[in-house]
Amino acid sequence: MSSDPQIPETWKNILNESQIEAVTTINGPVLIMAGAGSGKTRVLTHRYAHLVEQHKVDIEQILAITFTNKAAEEMKLRIGNLLNLKISPKWISTFHSLCVKILRIHGDKIGYRNNFSIYDQSDSNKVVRNCMSENNVDLKQYSPKRFQAHISNLKNNMISPGEALQNAESFFEVKVAEIYSSYEKKLILANSMDFDDLLIKTVELLQTNDQILHFWSNKFQFVMVDEYQDTNYVQYKLVELLSSNNQNVCVDGDSD
Repeated sequence: MSSDPQIPETWKNILNESQIEAVTTINGPVLIMAGAGSGKTRVLTHRYAHLVEQHKVDIEQILAITFTNKAAEEMKLRIGNLLNLKISPKWISTFHSLCVKILRIHGDKIGYRNNFSIYDQSDSNKVVRNCMSENNVDLKQYSPKRFQAHISNLKNNMISPGEALQNAESFFEVKVAEIYSSYEKKLILANSMDFDDLLIKTVELLQTNDQILHFWSNKFQFVMVDEYQDTNYVQYKLVELLSSNNQNVCVDGDSD
């Protein structure tokens, strides 16, 4: 890792020595660990501005990811103010909105038309309920939300319906795998994805198409992730793939 101490004097009033080190360390992987309210997001936004102002990195080549739309908008606002931007950077976003942008371009490479629909929790619940009825699962004994939660957990660990059935150790787990399989088939037939699919299908796309992986991992010279402690397995894989070309990944998080 290399450090560059050239930062505005005004920044030295709002960043301590450790924060300045994090802001100016730009090459290679960087892990920022700090507690809640200690200025992790401030460090990330100033690091972004430092890359643009001091190292002339194009904002199109910096990816900044956070977890909620509110947090993404706050980050856009802070960076916009630091850099006096009139238009917010395109690639500051949540995991899900990032994946939508990628899949709208390349979804056809994994069998989806690019105008695919996105199911919210309510839509997904209805499909799960229908699958349960078709598979003779008692809706009075088992709630669709329970099946939905288990399916979501399997997806976030990138476990396919076939693997779920193979690993099933109880009657309930067998039923979950069966409903999961039916659910996936209905989504594909409807040219639809749920929120979990947005991440999973993007990872699948990048893992199976070297040309597309090269395009996106080369496009993003720098990748930054806020609140990294909240990432699950599929989100971790996505960050790993997108930063695979340059290895310039910076993440911040709370050790707790």
